[in-house]
Parts: sequence; C-alpha cells; structure tokens
Amino acid sequence: MFMIAGILILVGFLMIRNLLSVYQTVEEKMSEESGLVDKQIKNIIKEYEMIVGVGSLQSDPNQSTLNYLVNFTKYLKNDMTIEVLFMYAFYDNTTGNYTVNIGNFLDDKINCTINTTNPASSDTFDLEDEENYTKEFSATSSSSDITLSYGFRGNNRKEKITVLTGNQNFTIGFFDVTIIKDNIIMRAKQTYNRTWSIN
Repeated sequence: MFMIAGILILVGFLMIRNLLSVYQTVEEKMSEESGLVDKQIKNIIKEYEMIVGVGSLQSDPNQSTLNYLVNFTKYLKNDMTIEVLFMYAFYDNTTGNYTVNIGNFLDDKINCTINTTNPASSDTFDLEDEENYTKEFSATSSSSDITLSYGFRGNNRKEKITVLTGNQNFTIGFFDVTIIKDNIIMRAKQTYNRTWSIN
C-alpha cells in the first residue's frame, strides 16, 4: 500500500514538473517572438523615415514620397499581417503651398476629419482601405498645425503634425504601424521631418 502511494506521489511530481517545463518553454517562445516583432517594427519605422528623406531629394518630392510610401506599404501588407496609417506633408518654398497626404492601410474604412491652422480649414471624408487623401493649401504664416481625427473599429484616434512654412522647403511624415503575429500585437508611432534649401 505504501509502495503504491509512493509511486503515485512520484508520478504526480513528474507530471507537475513536466507541466511547469512546458509552461516555461511557451513563455520563453513568446518572449523571443515579442523581441523579434519589436525589432521588425523598429526596422519598418526606420524604412519609413528613409522613404521621406529619399523622397525629399527627388525633383517632385511630394509625388515621389507619396508613391514610395504607398508602394512600400503595399509590399509590407503582401508579406505580413500589418496595419499602417501614414500622414505626410510637404511645403514647397518656391510656391508657398503645402500638400497633406493621408494613407489608410488599416484593413478597414475610416471616417476622417482634418483641421489645419494655416489657413484655418476643416475637411471631413471617408477613406477606404488602401486609399489615400491629398489636399494642397496656401500657407499664410510660418507654420501650420494639421490635426487628423478618425474613427477606427469603434475607437476615436487623433494625430497632429506641424508643418513649417517659412523660407525653406520642409517635409514631415507621421507613421502609425501595427504588426499582428500569432498572439502578439505590437504598435509603434513615429514622426520624422527634414528641412532643406534649394540652391
């Protein structure tokens, strides 16, 4: 009787140890995958920053950068489960105008409101998935705050960038990137800007 009880206790201990080691393995795997997704999202954000920088060197910075952003985002969406919203603006010192571009790659239609302070204006519109909005404004002072408000899956989001509309060309990009991989959802937001003169 004591031998049977001893064997049962020993078997119980072995089963608990195995269960704990399985849990530890799953936890280690999740931690490793989270680290990989974190590196991946940081690399993607850096690529978006480079796109804005490289686009600003082209003969038509606004259209070139917009094309690069759209093509890169479509490439990412074909390669992984990712949701991206970008807001990009370019101020052309020679014309005194700036253009705002918003790209929706969130796998859902969004209702947007964009407000600008220079000039003071407001515009409401819908953006389907993989659709972008472009609008040009004439600058009347040295900067303009651009606020984007949009509804996404029952949540209201608001993002703001400032365009410098002084005596140099200026470009700014805002990127909101979410990677979904297995049970991991990781989101990162970043703003990048550059000012330069045309000789």
